[in-house]
This record gives sequence, structure tokens and C-alpha cells, in this order.
Amino acid sequence: MASSARTKSSKRKLTHSKFHKPPKHLRRGSYRADDSFEPLIIHRVICDCEGYHYDHQSHADYFDIPQLFEGDSKASALRGESPIENTDEYFEQYKDVVLALFKVYSCNAYHDAVEHKFEMLRAPKNPDVEALERYFYRLNEDCDSRTPQWEELVIVSEDLQNEIKEVTGLFVERVLTQRQSTEMDAIVNGLYNYSRRIKRAGDEVNGRSREHIANFIRWVEIVFRNEYEEADDLFVAGRVAISHLPKLFGPDEIIVTTQGDQPQAYVVAEYPEQNDDTLEIPCYTWSFNGRFWRKHTNLVVKWPFSEDEVSIYDLSTYPLRFDESMRQRLLDRGKTFWQYRERRFVSYSPANSPFEFQTVSTTSSTCSRLYDLIYT
Repeated sequence: MASSARTKSSKRKLTHSKFHKPPKHLRRGSYRADDSFEPLIIHRVICDCEGYHYDHQSHADYFDIPQLFEGDSKASALRGESPIENTDEYFEQYKDVVLALFKVYSCNAYHDAVEHKFEMLRAPKNPDVEALERYFYRLNEDCDSRTPQWEELVIVSEDLQNEIKEVTGLFVERVLTQRQSTEMDAIVNGLYNYSRRIKRAGDEVNGRSREHIANFIRWVEIVFRNEYEEADDLFVAGRVAISHLPKLFGPDEIIVTTQGDQPQAYVVAEYPEQNDDTLEIPCYTWSFNGRFWRKHTNLVVKWPFSEDEVSIYDLSTYPLRFDESMRQRLLDRGKTFWQYRERRFVSYSPANSPFEFQTVSTTSSTCSRLYDLIYT
């Protein structure tokens, strides 16, 4: 009797179409007891539509966790009981949905995992029913739910997408836990850099949609907690792994490299681009020829090391915040330049020079600019 009731319950279809308004907490996400935000959760089933699955949908969305039920066959699709007929129309109808978390499941992988639970039924000898073979398998009980293959945090609101671009410098439509592209790597690394930057500055997230942006950043930090904490631990120890190299550099970061035998400071203009073991950083420095002007360039940071992890100071270019002695050296050099910013003769003994007197070099102009950047 209980089994019969469960079977009937499992076959209910609670369709949330544009004509049926679901509960408000389902529509827009909710706050949990600990005040943490949970976005609207949608369970998405994907299928390759091959073999026994030839007539399945390539993807289908549900509000509840999908599974297979008692009485299903190998022809049955992985599914939930509360389907969403058209997700795009759903978002269009409910404008208060700003963030949606898609949990993605594979119909094929689920069937493979529960294949041993199917009972094979006897098929007639005549006529030939080979084309109907998939129907001659039956589940005698509901199957358990499974862990999703991956998750996607989708920014539904275009206004919020634009606001995140304005605040973080990154255009983000979605964040996937399955890292399959350099574009997604750049987003995850960039969001790490941004979140740590505002924490170091003691700032809060700015912007008109501050609450939603803060929720978005917080959710990303939860999803990538292990990766982000690993990077934190390495950086605190003054070390870096090649997998975390792009996380070191972000907009407005003051970095230092060596030109000739002299340190030269730059300001990062945009997030870096990574190609295998090479990082290209768009940046600028300040030059002086009677007036200050920005000189833009791209610095290239290579990973020539055989080790997967090295000291940050072994890099050809690194953030100045990790090197207090270098920071002080550049400040002192900038102050000296500022005292002699007007062209004049001073007593100076440069290396390998036949002249006893030299005019002040303008290459120190960046230091004085950095002096302003650091102290203002």
C-alpha cells in the first residue's frame, strides 16, 4: 500500500508555467537562517539523445532534484516532478530573479550508475521486439538522487551583469564550476583578485546593486573556497604556483620589474591574459618630459621554472605589496626626484659614465607618481 502511494506521488507533475505562479522563495532565491543568500536553484538534465535515449530532450529544467522512479524502464528520462516548461520565459516573467544556480545532471551517466537496479523482463519470441528492447527493463524501486556533474551560477539580470562589469572590470554572464575554457579561468581568477583587493582595502562592494553583487561574490567564494584558500595560503607565505599566477595581478595593482639593473614600477591597467606558462599584463607607468604622461605597455611574465611552486620574488614581475624594502626604495627614489624635478645640475656619479656632472634622469618619474598613488 505504501509502495502504491509512493508510486502515485512520484508521478505527479507540478508544472510551473507562465500561468502558474510558484512560491515567492522559489522565484527569486532566499536567505537562510544564517543570513547567507541562496540563489534560485534550477536542476538541469542534459542528455546526448543516443541509443536508448534517442527520443529524450537534450535538456530539461526542474525545481526539484531529478531521479528515476519505481516502474521506469531504460527508455525513461532522468527527470524531476516539478518541471519548468520554458526557463527563458520564466525569467522574463519573474523579473525579480537576478541570480540562478543551475545544477547540471547527465541522464546518460545516471542510467549507467543505476543500470544494475533494472530487472530484465521476459520478451516474446515472436514477433521480433528488438526495437522495443529498452522497454523490457524495469525498476522495482525509486532510485536515489545523484550529485550534479557541475554547477553554473547564472546572472539573469542584464542590469546586474553591467553593474558587475562596472565594479569588478569583468564581464560575467555565468560562472561554471567545471573549468573548460581559458575565458572561465580568467573570470574565476579575476573574481579572486577583486574580492581580495576590496578586503585588503577594507572596502565594501560598491554599486547600485550592491547587495546582489555582494551575494554573487560571496557565492563564488563558497563554490571555489578550496582553490581560493590554497592561493591565500601560498601568497601569505610569499610563494606562488603556476595555477595561481594570474590571481596575483589585477587592475590598479602596483607591480615592479627590473629594467637593466634598476627596478621599475608599473600600474596594472587590466586583468592579465594567460597562455600556457606565459602571462601578459596590460599596464602603464609615468614618464616626465616637463610634464607627466602615461606610457602604456604589456609586461610579459614567463614561468621558466621546472617546479610547480616558487617564491614570488623569483618572478620577473611581482606586486609591490609583497616587498616592503623595494617599496621603500622606490619611495625614497621618488622623493629625491621630486626635489630635483626642475632641470638643474647636481653632483652625481652614474656607473660607467665619463661625465662628472649629469642632469637628473626622468626615469625616476614613476617613483614620484607612485609616491602620490601610495600616499593619496
